[in-house]
Amino acid sequence: MLYGINPHLIETFAVDTGLASFNTLRIVPMHTFAETVERLKQAHGIGQG
Repeated sequence: MLYGINPHLIETFAVDTGLASFNTLRIVPMHTFAETVERLKQAHGIGQG
């Protein structure tokens, strides 16, 4: 398991090192439901006075 701020960098790392050629790579966002709701509110301007 890897943690990174930018999933594209992890993907690039896996391809550049050859890791992706013999392993399945699955990139999954790691955040809570509450964080998702807050991000959606911010993105759509919901709940702002």
